[in-house]
Amino acid sequence: MTDRGQNGVIWWEHRWKEANDMSQRNYQEVKQELEGHMVKVITYQIESQHHCHVEIVDPGAVIARGSGNSLEEAKATALAKAQSRLSK
Repeated sequence: MTDRGQNGVIWWEHRWKEANDMSQRNYQEVKQELEGHMVKVITYQIESQHHCHVEIVDPGAVIARGSGNSLEEAKATALAKAQSRLSK
């Protein structure tokens, strides 16, 4: 069903917004070079869990993700995966 509701929002769009309305904190984006590629390292926290994903700036594809109980743990996991994948 893709009909618009009374408020003009498509029903699945409304449900998506509800599902993604979590308390995201400590969001940060940093560009850096890794294995000769420019990457963007994105870190954030949802509840007590920290998350990180690394994406190549051009074409913008996510190449690694990491999660952990601390920001350092999540970032280290994601960067290690990204470095391994980019060094091949």
